[in-house]
Amino acid sequence: MAVEYANRASSVIASSINSSQTTFDVQVGHGLRFPAAAGLDHFYVTLDNNNGTIEIVKVTGRAADTFTVERGQDGTAASAFTAGDAVELRITKALLDDFKSDARANLAPLSGTGVVSAAYGGSGRTFLEPNNVLLGNGTGAVQQVAAGNAGNVLTSNGSTWASAAPPSTGSANVQNFEAVGTTTWTKPAGAKMVHVIIFGGGGGGGSGRRRSVTTTAATGGGGGGPGGRTELWLDASLLAATETVVVGAGGIGGASRTTDATDGQAGGDGGFSQFSSYFARGGFGGGSGATTTAPAGSSGTQAPSAVFGNALSYGVAGNGTTNTVSAGGRGGLGSGAGGGATGFAASSTAASNGSAGGAGGDAALFSTASSASGGGGTAASSVLNAGGGASRSIGLGLGGSGGGGGASHAGRQAGGDGGSPGGGGGGGAASESGVVSGAGGAGGRGSVRVVTYL
Repeated sequence: MAVEYANRASSVIASSINSSQTTFDVQVGHGLRFPAAAGLDHFYVTLDNNNGTIEIVKVTGRAADTFTVERGQDGTAASAFTAGDAVELRITKALLDDFKSDARANLAPLSGTGVVSAAYGGSGRTFLEPNNVLLGNGTGAVQQVAAGNAGNVLTSNGSTWASAAPPSTGSANVQNFEAVGTTTWTKPAGAKMVHVIIFGGGGGGGSGRRRSVTTTAATGGGGGGPGGRTELWLDASLLAATETVVVGAGGIGGASRTTDATDGQAGGDGGFSQFSSYFARGGFGGGSGATTTAPAGSSGTQAPSAVFGNALSYGVAGNGTTNTVSAGGRGGLGSGAGGGATGFAASSTAASNGSAGGAGGDAALFSTASSASGGGGTAASSVLNAGGGASRSIGLGLGGSGGGGGASHAGRQAGGDGGSPGGGGGGGAASESGVVSGAGGAGGRGSVRVVTYL
């Protein structure tokens, strides 16, 4: 219930009334000067005949110019009035008393059973939980949101608010796959972008020829080619909840020869590595030692397999030769190639040093330094193997170095193994009659690195 009022609302009675009538009309069109009165809302008017008769009435309803009233209010008596007598909204004690009652009701304390409705600016609740956040709810009682866990923030879903953990601020989930074989990657919750670096396995070096007579040339085995490198940036929404991961094995080095007049064995190809439908090829095995130059293994390069992807491996393996150094190429960002081994020219028994393998990947893409490569075999040394290539941490995203090629130190020197990931194996040296030839070095295994940004 609320008392209503308006400024300077006045009119006259349209037709005479007696002391018991509960409706009367004011002059046509004057009803709009007065407040609306419906439901529990009301207002007071004073009837005055200008001859000393005054009556205060309570207007409980108004339909245009027709007033519905309760007679004889505020200590006055119901009386008869004639057409033309005044009808005025004046300040009366009844009006002020009702106004005071309304104010007290709207300012009831928020405790016990006192409730201020939302329609009057209150909460509509008898109790508010300490430290809760209040949410508007139209004309209904306000809603409350509890604080929740420490560190929570208010989060909107577009229609309401809730206490929730704050969103991730750019953290990353790193998964490195280095074990040879097939496994599964599971997409982390909240994944947005995925950065993938894939290395194929390096090719194995070929073994050297074992000759029977000095009049016949014998070459060392060719170095193995480096595994390919593929790098991708993928929108996480393009990937399934789980994806296949394959880490390729390094190629097997060619076996040494134990029989005179026998060509060497070619190195095995490196295995491909895979993430989802994206691949990096393995390097090809080095050629077998023979009576002429043994070809180097090709690198496992391939075209980019996705937008923002690249596949590269700059290292070029060394050829197996008679007595000329043929080093493996440096790997750029990719893996280093295997060095070629040396052998014997026709009608010659002169020993010669093997070739160094190529250095693995480096941020200095076109640097010619090769300190990280597998060293070539030394002709004057009694060591039976050339230097192995250096492996690199998968976290660097760079390839391993190639193995060195064997030296024709009375034969026997094997090629060095390629470093991981993807380094090519060195070629094995050729040998004289009655001496086992050098075996090819094994290629380095591949790897897959997956960094998920949340």
